Amino acid sequence: MGFGLPDVLVPLSADDVVVVFAPARLFREIEVIVDHAEEVGAPIVLITDALGPALGDRVAVTLLATLSASGTTRETLGSLAVVDALALAVAPQLGECALETSEPLTRLRGHFLPPNSLRHGRDA
Repeated sequence: MGFGLPDVLVPLSADDVVVVFAPARLFREIEVIVDHAEEVGAPIVLITDALGPALGDRVAVTLLATLSASGTTRETLGSLAVVDALALAVAPQLGECALETSEPLTRLRGHFLPPNSLRHGRDA
């Protein structure tokens, strides 16, 4: 998001797939991402609660990630569950590459866990 977004978008190509998280609001950054992905021919997977009608004709797939009606879970919980399912589905197709990136990703994520978490700041 923000000023650093173009740095990430420049190398995007038709060989990539763009996953867009847009629960309920269509921010300008999302429009820029979708515009650029269309321009380079990269298919888009939209994970949303409410923006399917607004972006549905511009994306390859829309996955519904419903927000908690009770408010007892975080807004992103549904999106995270969908992403984990996608990662599990794609990982076997990537073979060793998926395993090689999994370990450093888990280690880096550990630095962003709450301080009272068992894995906070630890290397995996």
